[in-house]
Amino acid sequence: MKHKIAISIDSHLLEKIDSLSKTSNRSHVIESLLIKTLKQKKINNALVLAGGRGAKLRPITYEIPKPIIPVKGKPVLKWQSDILRKSGINNIFVAVSTDVEKIKKEVGNNLCFIEEKTPNGTGGAILLAKKHLQNEDFLVSYCDTVYNKYPNLNNMFDFHIEQKPVATMLLMPTKNKMQGIAKLSGNKITEFNEKPKNINFGLISAGFFIFSPEIFDFLKSNCSMENDVFPLLASKGKLAGYVSDGEFFDIGTYQGYENAIKNWDGY
Repeated sequence: MKHKIAISIDSHLLEKIDSLSKTSNRSHVIESLLIKTLKQKKINNALVLAGGRGAKLRPITYEIPKPIIPVKGKPVLKWQSDILRKSGINNIFVAVSTDVEKIKKEVGNNLCFIEEKTPNGTGGAILLAKKHLQNEDFLVSYCDTVYNKYPNLNNMFDFHIEQKPVATMLLMPTKNKMQGIAKLSGNKITEFNEKPKNINFGLISAGFFIFSPEIFDFLKSNCSMENDVFPLLASKGKLAGYVSDGEFFDIGTYQGYENAIKNWDGY
């Protein structure tokens, strides 16, 4: 069933529509454009890496698993899942290694938990989720990272589709952190070093990524994205960098946790 509607359109836009309507009427062209726009690809699946044991936050993490450490009155994993849902992602998978039932009790059962029986590294954790994620592009984020300006998923995904890399990494400028430094040429990351020497500024990985299914060709059990996979992708020209001027907070250390409690405004 179709309905008639009345709309106002800028004259310049109307001229463009008319230029497309030589073999059909305006209504048909507008309808076609709307269908094409509304059917644009979007990210449907996200994986939150929450398998770390929180060694840098002990003795806190002896009692409270790192994914449910409270920030601004809410478990950090709950912050992550809530903002992903608000961004339109409903299929949320969480890679965990310990205390699964305790974590579920705090954040609810509306997430799909993938349990690591033994530590597999960040790359191994993604590989464990292959059967859920291998059919389309997907998002990965670290559970212990929050942002003062959450990445615009639509813009970042459009960038990823346009660049056609295996992986797109969110980059932010920093002068305070000595790890995850990326060397950028145009939109491609040409070099990635997780723990460089004699560098104290530059663009840094902000723990937020979009992957194509091809990423699984580069993964194996017990591998590190930061030390093994990203440097390899960079050397092959398959790693893109999406730059944001925002700030992120890493709650995986005492200093980062205190900074987030004091300075992060929440989502």
